[in-house]
Amino acid sequence: MAQFSVYVQYLPMASRLSSVVKTVKSCLPEGGDIRIVTLTDNQWAKAIRFSNAAPTEQEEMPAQLMIF
Repeated sequence: MAQFSVYVQYLPMASRLSSVVKTVKSCLPEGGDIRIVTLTDNQWAKAIRFSNAAPTEQEEMPAQLMIF
């Protein structure tokens, strides 16, 4: 078994990754096994997904924050 549970966080700016890693590292459970995998938007969009044994449609692009 490669996983028990999986959590996903969308980070539109890669610069936030280091702060997320720091936070996760400070909260590591004793005996825990944490893996952080980074994917580009393109890699995520090409993922093959199944739900109830049926292929699912691709998700729409995540909403971006607009600053004026």
